[in-house]
Formats: sequence, C-alpha cells, structure tokens
Amino acid sequence: MTTKTIVPVLLIGFSSSVFAAKSVPSSASLTSAMEVLNLPGENRRMAVEKSGTRYYDSFIQLAFSDKQSMNVRWKALMGAAEAQGEKATKDLLKAGDHSQWFMRNAALVALSEVNPTEADKLAQKLLKDKA
Repeated sequence: MTTKTIVPVLLIGFSSSVFAAKSVPSSASLTSAMEVLNLPGENRRMAVEKSGTRYYDSFIQLAFSDKQSMNVRWKALMGAAEAQGEKATKDLLKAGDHSQWFMRNAALVALSEVNPTEADKLAQKLLKDKA
C-alpha cells in the first residue's frame, strides 16, 4: 500500500469516529469498572484519576441500573463525578431527580464537589423532599 492511499484511509477513519454515536459500554469495560469500584476508597480515587474518563460511561450505566446494589450505584455515581468533574453535571442532575432517595443524596454529595452552584439549587429542591 502506498502513502497516498494510507492518508485518505486514516482521515476517513478519524473523521467517522468523531461522528459516531455514543457507545454502550461492553461487558468487559463494565467488569473493569466494577473492579475499580471494589477497590478501597483511596485506591479507587487514584484509579479513577489515573484512568481519566475511561470508565465514565460504565459508571453511569452502573449507577442507573436497578440490578445493582445501593452500594455499587452510590460508588458508581461518585466515580462518574470524579472522572468527569463538572462535565458530569447533566448526569448528576438526572440522578438528583431519581425516584430512589439514595440516588438523589449521592447526586447532591457529588454535585457539591464538582458544581457547587447546581448543588445549592438541588439542595433547595431536596429540602421539600419527603425522603
């Protein structure tokens, strides 16, 4: 293959990946995300910091999965906030409207770290929460 052929192929490959739909995490990445969540607190924070946004989608999927325990869902939502920082606000606000109290609480705790302004708004809303 010549260099002239490689360049267009690479450009097409890179440009198509930019427009690709958001992928659903594979079972392998969910397993890896679960391994990270099962680490002791400080080790988990270091692993999330080191991996950047790699596990974000998996964390969000786990956090909103009714099949997971409260403990896993809580840690997954916190891990998502640690991975994305302020960029996780949209998903955290979604959790702030969740029907389960612990998701609303986890959202408030996470937002207080990554977006205090939105945390204040959610806190005002949750003052009227019967839970």
